[in-house]
Amino acid sequence: MSDFSTDLMTFLQRSEIEKGRQEELSEEELRLFSRQEFNYLQMGVLRSALGSGLSREQVRQIAKPWIASDEMEELVKEMKDGKSPPIPKKPRSVPVLILGAVILSLLGTAVIVITRPETDVPVLTLTSDEIRLACGMTFEPSAYVKDYQGEDARLILPDSFTAKTPEERLVCYELQTRDGTVRKLMRIRIVDETAPEITLSNDHIELLRVTKFSCLAYLVSAKDNVDGDLTDRVECSDALGEDETQSVEYAVQDHSGNRTVKLLEIHYADGQEETEEPAETPAVKKPVTMAAAPEPAYVPPPPSYEETSSGTIVEYTETTVESEEVVSSETVVQHSFG
Repeated sequence: MSDFSTDLMTFLQRSEIEKGRQEELSEEELRLFSRQEFNYLQMGVLRSALGSGLSREQVRQIAKPWIASDEMEELVKEMKDGKSPPIPKKPRSVPVLILGAVILSLLGTAVIVITRPETDVPVLTLTSDEIRLACGMTFEPSAYVKDYQGEDARLILPDSFTAKTPEERLVCYELQTRDGTVRKLMRIRIVDETAPEITLSNDHIELLRVTKFSCLAYLVSAKDNVDGDLTDRVECSDALGEDETQSVEYAVQDHSGNRTVKLLEIHYADGQEETEEPAETPAVKKPVTMAAAPEPAYVPPPPSYEETSSGTIVEYTETTVESEEVVSSETVVQHSFG
C-alpha cells in the first residue's frame, strides 16, 4: 500500500493511480505522478511515459505542475527519440503592476468568452460515467455518447471489444475542436452472470435395489462460458434412500459464484411388493357315470318239434319278458294226426 493520500483527489485522478497499480508500477513510480497539483491529464501522460520505457529520472524532469499535458506529450516523444529537450522552467513571480495588467487582460478575455456563442464551447456528454457489461457482450462505444458539439468537432471513440473475463476497464472518449479538447473517462465493470450448464446422460432412470449406484456414471459434462470445463468440480452423492422414487442432486459453481443444480430422478423398479394371488385349485373331475347298456330286445326262439310215442307231437315254447326279469311259460300244444 502507498503512503500518499487520495482523499482530496477527483475521481479521474484516482482512476489514473488505480490504472498505474494495474500496470504494476512501483510505489516510487506512482509517487512521481500522484501529486495533488497534477490534473488527471498530466497524470495520464506521466503514467504512460513510465509504462512505455522512460526511466524515472527522465519522467522526473517533466513531472512539473506548470507543464501542460500536451507539452508533456511532446517532451516524452522527443525523449523516446533519444533527444534531450529543454525543460520549461517555473514562471517567475510577476510584479504587482504587471499582475494587475494581467488580471485586467484576463477579465477582458473573460468578457469576450462570455459573449461568445454557446456553440463555440466544446461539449461532450456520455450517457453514464460507469456501465456494467456481462461476459460475452460487445462494448459499442458510440452507444454511450449522449451529445457532443463544438466548432470543427472531431470525436475520437475508444476501441470496441467483446467482454471475455470479469474485470474493470477505463476507456477514454475525446472530442477535438478548434477551441480545445475535451476528454471523458468511462469505467466498465465486466461481470460473469451466466451459470454453468450440467449435462446428464439421462434425467430419469430405473434401478433394481440390488444394483450398485454411482452418480458420476450419469454425468456427461459441466461447462461454463468463462471458466470452461467444470466437470471435475461437479458435486453429487452415491447414497440412496429407501423410497421407491427419489432424486440425486448434481451441483457446480463457477469462479464468479454462479451456481447450477440439476436433478436425476431414480425409481426402484422392484420397489413395491406384489400381492401374491392364491394358487388356483385344480378342478376336481367328477366321475363319469356310464349309462347302462340297454338290454337287447327279446327275440322268441323258433318253435321246435319233438316226436312222442303216441304219435307225432309238435311242442311250441313261448317266452315273455317283463321288466328286468324274464318269465318263461311253456304251452304245450298237442296235435294228433290220424
